[in-house]
Amino acid sequence: MGLFKPAWMSKDNVKAEKAVAKINDQTTLARVARESQFWNVRLAAVRKLTDHKYLSAIVNEEHDERVRTAAADKLAGNAPLQNYAAGSTSGAPPQMNPRSNRHDRKNAIRDITDQNTLAEIVLNGDFSMRKEAVKKLTDQEMLVKVAQSMNAVDVRLIAIRKLDDQETLTRIAEKDKDHNVRVSAARRLSDRTLAQRVFTNIAKNSADHKARLAAAKELTDKALAQEVLYSIVKSKAPADIRQEALKHISNQTRLQKESADVARDAKQAKELRDAVKQATAQAGTMMGFAGGNTSAAVSSSGKPHSILDQYQMGLSYLDECGIFDEAKFHIFNRIIGNKFSAADIETQLGNAQLIIGGMESLKQILRSNMVEAINTFKEIERSGIDLSKFNL
Repeated sequence: MGLFKPAWMSKDNVKAEKAVAKINDQTTLARVARESQFWNVRLAAVRKLTDHKYLSAIVNEEHDERVRTAAADKLAGNAPLQNYAAGSTSGAPPQMNPRSNRHDRKNAIRDITDQNTLAEIVLNGDFSMRKEAVKKLTDQEMLVKVAQSMNAVDVRLIAIRKLDDQETLTRIAEKDKDHNVRVSAARRLSDRTLAQRVFTNIAKNSADHKARLAAAKELTDKALAQEVLYSIVKSKAPADIRQEALKHISNQTRLQKESADVARDAKQAKELRDAVKQATAQAGTMMGFAGGNTSAAVSSSGKPHSILDQYQMGLSYLDECGIFDEAKFHIFNRIIGNKFSAADIETQLGNAQLIIGGMESLKQILRSNMVEAINTFKEIERSGIDLSKFNL
């Protein structure tokens, strides 16, 4: 660079910002937007940027919310918005951080109206964006595809609640493997006799207590509904499901008796909640670090993700991220909420190269650990414990 620095690098932020007004080259503007020490100078550069590759990088990397939001707003007006909102790396820098820009991508989805694009995001997009995209789907053919082909039950349920196709709803209500999905589809059936048959079958025969409860609430046969609710209260269902069933029991004699039983079991549930701290601590040490700790990520609604949510997102990322490298290792740790020291991370990366056969072997170990931890947390949830109340 020699003795002469560009005016935008001036230590006077006002002078530096004025210099940006004279710059039109996209590469130079991108450099200003990423390197200037002043947020107002970076913001001025972003406002002149049009290249989506640079804007995507800024949204992903910029620490100042004002600059990052401006880049996201600019990006929302570009054609590559679809790729960005889906979390795709097409036309964007590799190793995009799926957590740091999730809020901005959610906002970007709000600007998409093309049904093919929304369907593509739902079926193939970033794990955290699928629910946002399916909420905007209106095309019935695409809703049918989502309702029948998705693995994610929560996404399917949203699609089913918007579905009108009776043939598809009937097929799902009668044959789907997930009984909660069957109940949701039956609610949409115009053939109410068929719907009641589905509700009755699930209420009487399902091993899924949550689905039985949902089906019992839909029954027109009130005597049968009361028997199902009573059996749920008497079962080993999670405490929250038993308590919900208890609210709908109309027989006062039974209600008083079962209320006492539920109160007794609540004391036992508290003991399980106390035990969850040790279980989550054990899951946290599966990663091979002695001093690591984690913190809960925050969902788009402002509520913390549960530990199970974070680990499921981490597993999804491992399955979708392709070739594993150091940058993706850092992204993975952020997704599941790990806050390891630099020394810990350096040790693990060193072990990956010298001991366990490289980054792909590390990825497989991490995946195995995620599956084991997720299974542990699911068992804990089935015991009636709300994992969203606990952080590692």
